[in-house]
Amino acid sequence: DCILRTPDGTEFKVVKAILYLGSTIFRDMFDMPSGASADKDEANMPIIPVEEDPETMQALL
Repeated sequence: DCILRTPDGTEFKVVKAILYLGSTIFRDMFDMPSGASADKDEANMPIIPVEEDPETMQALL
């Protein structure tokens, strides 16, 4: 129910609950208010920019 977007535009659709349970960094990020200006896709899923390349994200997920 969210999208992780790498600098080259690759998108990974992920379940926030899984990231929340598995990572204190994502837990802290999801606990912060996102604000009305947060980017969303056409299905209203929040888009979270990440700095890692697609290969690193694939290995992590």
